[in-house]
This record gives sequence, C-alpha cells and structure tokens, in this order.
Amino acid sequence: MILGGWFGLSDDTLLTVGVSRWDGTHYHAVGCGIGLDCINPPGGQPGTVNPVRSFAIWDGDLYVGGDFFIADGQVVNRIARFDGTNWQPVGGGVNGSVRELKSYPDGLYVAGWYSHADTLLTHGLSRWDGSQWHTVYDLPDLDPDPFQINQIETVAKYGNEIYIGGNFRGPDSLRYIARWDGTEWTHVAGGFLGSFGQVNEIEEHDGMLYVAGAFNTLGASGGNPINPGSGIVAWDGQQWHMLGNGTTGSVNPAVIDMEWHRDTLYVCGHFNVIDGVGVDGLARWDGAQWCGLTPDVPGYVHGAINGLTFFRDSLYIVGGFDTIDGDTMNFVAQCIDLSNTENCGAYNAVADHVPTRATLPVRPNPVIDHLYFELPHDLQGATLLVVDLTGRIVHTEAALTGSFQELHVQYLPAGMYVGELQAVQGSALFRFVKE
Repeated sequence: MILGGWFGLSDDTLLTVGVSRWDGTHYHAVGCGIGLDCINPPGGQPGTVNPVRSFAIWDGDLYVGGDFFIADGQVVNRIARFDGTNWQPVGGGVNGSVRELKSYPDGLYVAGWYSHADTLLTHGLSRWDGSQWHTVYDLPDLDPDPFQINQIETVAKYGNEIYIGGNFRGPDSLRYIARWDGTEWTHVAGGFLGSFGQVNEIEEHDGMLYVAGAFNTLGASGGNPINPGSGIVAWDGQQWHMLGNGTTGSVNPAVIDMEWHRDTLYVCGHFNVIDGVGVDGLARWDGAQWCGLTPDVPGYVHGAINGLTFFRDSLYIVGGFDTIDGDTMNFVAQCIDLSNTENCGAYNAVADHVPTRATLPVRPNPVIDHLYFELPHDLQGATLLVVDLTGRIVHTEAALTGSFQELHVQYLPAGMYVGELQAVQGSALFRFVKE
C-alpha cells in the first residue's frame, strides 16, 4: 500500500519524505522520497513541506502528484514517475498543484489547479501518453474571472463521457461539475448551487456515477434547497439520485473521499451526521442504508479523516488525527472490524428514495416580464423556488394548483435563473434568461 502526504518519517524511524510503502507490517522507502536531493537531510530543503496528494499505477509504473518540486534530486514540477528504482520527471511537469491522477487505457489523466502541462495550455486537465502531454478535448477556462485558473479536483470516465469536478463556476450552469458529452463541455443537470461549494471526488460503480463533495440542500450552510442532495449523490446519466438524506452536522458538511469495496461504499470527510446517523466522519452505504463506522461520540476521532482505501481486505484511513478513542494513532489507522450494525439509519434504497426530476419547457425564453409554463398533474400543490447563479433564492410561491402558470419576473435583474418545483411526488426544473 502506497501512502502520500505531508510527512517526513514513517514509524518514527524510517526517513520517507512525502511517500512511503506499507507491506502490512513495516514501512519502506520509495526511492529517497519526494522533495529530497538524496544527499542532505530534509530540514529546510525546498519542497520538503509540499505534499503528495494523489498516486496511480499506469503502464506498470507508479505516478505521484501534488505540490512538490523535486524528487531524487531532480526538478519534476509536481508530478513524478517511479521506475522501480528511481523517481523520474513526467515531461516538464505542470505549473500548479496536482489534485488527482486517474489511469485509463488511453493515458494517465491529471486533474489539478494549474494552467499548463509543460508548455501546453490545458486549463487544469491533461493526459499523459507515456511520452508527451495532451489536452483533454480542449477544456476551456471555466471561470469568468481572468485572474482565476480552473481548480479541477477530480476526473472520471462514465460511458463515452468525461466528467470533471472541482471549485469552478463557469457560464451555462457549469458549477462545480461539468462533462464532455462527445461534442462539447457542458453542464450536468445545472450543476450545484451555493457558496463554499466543491466537488471532491467522482467515481463510477455498477453503471452509476457517484459524486462527493461540499454541497448541500441547507441554505444556512452555504448550500441551496435546489441541490440534488448533501455531501454525496449518484447520477445515472439523466438524473440525480440521493443516498438517504446525505451529510449534515457541521458548518459545511463535506465528503472528502470515497471508495467501493465488495459492493459497499465507504466515505469519509468533514461531517458528523449522515442520513440522521451520528458518525465521526466515517460511514458506509450498502445500497440501502447508512451505517457509522465509529460510535456516535463527538471527538471519538481526534482530527479530520481525509482519505481511505482498502489493502488486503482491510480498511485504512488517513488524515490529520492523532488519537482514536483515546489511543494514539498518528495520521494512519487500520479498521479491524467492519461489522458494526448498531449505528445505522433507515433503509433507503437508491431507486426507491428518489423521485424523478423532470425538465419543464417555459416560454418565452429569454423573458422580459411574464414567464409561462404548464404544471404537471403529479406536481399539483408544489412549491416553487427561483434562484440566481449565486444560489440565492430570489422568489418563492407555495401550493401551486391548476395547469397554466404565470410567473412575474419583471422585477428580477438581468441574468440566468433556475426554478424548481418541489412536491411529495417528485420535482421539476426549468431555466430561463431574464433580459
């Protein structure tokens, strides 16, 4: 098992700066580490405090990415390849932080907070084919701020499409998540609304795409009621599905990492409640029910859990914690027993839990003063919410009835808006441009 991060020692004795290998019993160095010149001790050297954030195996070699500049005494610029003996540069590297590496048959995909791979303008998403860098369908600059680069946290293939997530708010509803649909980069059902948002992880499993991050349906926590869920949701290619009621219980409850193991989804992050279950940042989803993997005791894990993985059928967690249940656990811990069923919530199968979210046609669009639409029969009595692109609710109406509906928008500033009809039976979205 490979570990990467902000460390300079493994097991208090072995010098393994930034990256280390665990064989189940002992730690081992991987080359002379990341950020070292292989001669001088790490203290004060450039790069020693810059972390490894992601790693992947591609074409038989280990690749690591992060914020570091040197490896084995060479300048590598935030991404390096281990050939089994030494660390090697990957072309000229990239000019900003690497947040995630993903292996696919056509190359190694590199997502991050950067603009160039070597000298190639790639806007935070690049593909390495083993000898040179490529753009990924000419991803554009998604942020209208000319001084802001794309901040891409994650990338995943789903069917014939490529999905990216991160901290960006571009035009045409490209908010925190976007996809290449085979023709263009476009939105995913309008993206996510609210301040302080971010998509941290996207993973495909069994025909569904799972999206985790800092988004929620609670306006007081920087979210928005129109969002499809809190902390983690699933996408089937057409519509969103909730996994229970998602995360709550902190200022901005976020899922940081997730991994599937034996058809069970494990998640960790900055939350202490998920679907009403008291947890301490670590939980599992079996397809119908959330269970906490720690007791419902505040501070049981003293510090944040920022990552997880499985090695030899055991769950390992990593992060900024130093104790668990009062026992010293310096940033890495192995979970011995995954059989806990006492701290579990209600059964909420994905397919049964989520009503269909349709898209309604409206007219005229763009609009100056009055917008018209038909209210479906199964949405009679629905509540209408209208939000602007910042996620702020600008208009509400309750208990709509009747088929023909008229919405007065003449008082709204010019811009793009999203409306949602919410009812027990389901929900529907529409978008319009106010001139």
